[in-house]
Amino acid sequence: MLFHNQTFEERLKFFELNLCDFPKELTGEKIEHKDSEQVIAGLKELQKLFEDIYAAVEMFKEEDPLESLHNVTNTIMFLYSAGIVGELNKEGEKWFLKLDKKQMKTNYKQSFTKPMENLLNFGFYFEYLKNGSVVQAIAKCTEFTMYCEDFNNIPLALSYIMKNTELNLTNDDYGRMQGLFYKLDYRSMFLKESTKKEDIEPLRADIENTAGEKGEILEGLLKKILSNYPLKTKIKLHEYYTPHWMVQFYTKSKNKYVFNVNVAAETICLEIRLSSETIEALAEIKNELSEELRGELHKRGCISCNNQCQNQNLKESNGVSYCTAYSEARLIMLYINSEEDASAALKILNLESNLY
Repeated sequence: MLFHNQTFEERLKFFELNLCDFPKELTGEKIEHKDSEQVIAGLKELQKLFEDIYAAVEMFKEEDPLESLHNVTNTIMFLYSAGIVGELNKEGEKWFLKLDKKQMKTNYKQSFTKPMENLLNFGFYFEYLKNGSVVQAIAKCTEFTMYCEDFNNIPLALSYIMKNTELNLTNDDYGRMQGLFYKLDYRSMFLKESTKKEDIEPLRADIENTAGEKGEILEGLLKKILSNYPLKTKIKLHEYYTPHWMVQFYTKSKNKYVFNVNVAAETICLEIRLSSETIEALAEIKNELSEELRGELHKRGCISCNNQCQNQNLKESNGVSYCTAYSEARLIMLYINSEEDASAALKILNLESNLY
């Protein structure tokens, strides 16, 4: 699986690198609320909170990287659900959300305990009520209130986001609403910037930021691909398990999928199913190829698919074995760590270009 060896730190780094900057165009005039300036303050406070959460590696870390990531995303999604379910109130100058426990359970399917404990570390506190009287634990209450000592306007911001964002996202969009929330993509939420996969610029700042120090390599590679071949992009945010951007390339003429350039935290990977002709051409010059690409070529061979051909579909060219029948057996994952690797990727695309 792509990026399956990612550490928890790498997975969490993706979210940190993808937090969007606050748009200068998002002013009080654009916020339809009587407390518009406080809404803007709350939206900025939410960005600061997410920065702190995404930087708190040790607090969220478990033995398993995926469980560690769930620890973070469940905490974020608890806030997301609180914004949907919560009734916004104000006590003096303090904003808070009042949450019916049954309604919250309907919207947030996980246990409340861990995310609420996590949020205590970021200035949140809760009061538990049963029939209007204070009780001591979430298990005994019928409703509860959520305050944030460190970021007073966050309850207002959460309520505003969930009550005023009507994007109606589908598979044609770059991500789910949850994905936009992880990133706090206010441009899409409030400034009507398109979320359609085909409209997302492959060199958009958040995608390039994800590559970190390899950002220049990514920029150069994408520019050459788009200028050299009759291809277009559709871009998708994969926020689960191994979070990464999928920059998918399609032919302009027939809208046929060709390959991906995937971008995880400080990582770039070309994902492409090679034709038999390309494998043969690369095998002939394998000693001239980058070490990364040579290694990928020699991983080809039988992948024990359901065809049960007993190796009849296997061929060999200059010491490189490959399957002629099943394209998945010719899938390569070329990690691009240097300009040499980027050149190797372009060499592959040149050999495949007759298919575009």
